Amino acid sequence: MKVNLLCLAGAAIGLVSLFFPWWQGAEPGLGLMIDRDYMLVQDLLLDSSEYGSLFVVACTLFLVGTFFAFGSPIGGLVQIPGVMGFFALFGSEIGVHRGEDTVGLGAYLGLISAAIVTVSLLLPLGIGYHLGQKARRASLSSASKFITISWYDETARIRLNLLALGGALIAFVCIALPWSTLSVVSPTPQEVVEQRPLFDYLSGSLATPSSYVFIIGSAIALITTLGVIVQMVGLVWFWAVFANSMGTYPGRGGTLEEAFGTGFYISVVAMLMVAVSIIMPLGPGYYRRRKTARSRVFVWGKAGAKAH
Repeated sequence: MKVNLLCLAGAAIGLVSLFFPWWQGAEPGLGLMIDRDYMLVQDLLLDSSEYGSLFVVACTLFLVGTFFAFGSPIGGLVQIPGVMGFFALFGSEIGVHRGEDTVGLGAYLGLISAAIVTVSLLLPLGIGYHLGQKARRASLSSASKFITISWYDETARIRLNLLALGGALIAFVCIALPWSTLSVVSPTPQEVVEQRPLFDYLSGSLATPSSYVFIIGSAIALITTLGVIVQMVGLVWFWAVFANSMGTYPGRGGTLEEAFGTGFYISVVAMLMVAVSIIMPLGPGYYRRRKTARSRVFVWGKAGAKAH
């Protein structure tokens, strides 16, 4: 058995970063400015309506990559654009609301986590890995390099269903995109007044159960393509909750229109990618013939001698 301890350490640091403030600042309260710490999940992702979609997507990528890193160092490649996006957009997003806010310890821990996990993909260190040059070359070309805890030997080649994995990751990104929009269509030119990402439905909504079902299905799809069944249940359930309420109706500011957002429609595409990957798995370790049921069901594994 091989255990990439460097990757596990990086993933653990990323998890710890969620319990430290990602930015610090002050907000008005009782006539005074009160210092406050802002957490990535509680204060941004679960209260994402006041932030731009791109900023929320970046933070979602870091969160997904961190949990993904416990299974594979590839998670570092998901963390990096997430944490770099946070730093790049911090000034324009947070500064607009609270100009004196500063980046907190959690964000720096997130940056360190992404760097360590990414390095562990190129230079895995831990139980079962050897430091010799020949052994190092073997480990860099083996399936065990892509899996944090692996039972494969050095000669095993990786089998990775990139179509399924891409669909699962896109589904996670969609969580931060608008799943519903509210627009004023008259008497003024159409103007979007509210966009609600899936994060906003995780509590206090009729769509809360369906939201969790879709997220769980997307997490399962990182491991097995059967996660598409759970994703489909979540999407259909979400659609059923809101289908009758979508459309135009009179409001205080004029005629209002409520519609499904881009996040919902892209999630459908992501789900279809996972579904198609069962029939046509694409990625390293797959060939045109002799694809076994196991290689269609599991997103990654070992490419056997007969090309699963």
